[in-house]
Amino acid sequence: MDISNLNVQTDKDPNKATEAAVEEGRRIAADPNVPGYKDMASLRSALDE
Repeated sequence: MDISNLNVQTDKDPNKATEAAVEEGRRIAADPNVPGYKDMASLRSALDE
């Protein structure tokens, strides 16, 4: 499949909002006090509480 004609534009440098979101994700992923969920059932159960 040739996708060279799709004319997709990408920025080499992310904007400030993207940089902030990535940093927040990294912080959350590294924080052992932030709950995580292994499946949708456990996530839904936590949201219902």
